[in-house]
Amino acid sequence: KKSSKEELRLFRNAFYAKNGYIFNDSTLNDFFNTSITYWPDDSVTQSSIKMSKEEKILIEMIQAAERGESPEAVFDKYKQ
Repeated sequence: KKSSKEELRLFRNAFYAKNGYIFNDSTLNDFFNTSITYWPDDSVTQSSIKMSKEEKILIEMIQAAERGESPEAVFDKYKQ
């Protein structure tokens, strides 16, 4: 099953939510506020979140899929 754009958006933003990032978008805040694993932290900014290389690659792959591009092309770029 192919994920919808909204599912991809939620999955991409889950990487930020797990670090306590508070979103400017009420839809994202409402969604993640229903999770018992989400602990909003107003001191967290996107630039303060340290992602692993694997997380960065996954986010790039999700963004490619959101644009209708091949996520595999992103993965292939990092295989070299």
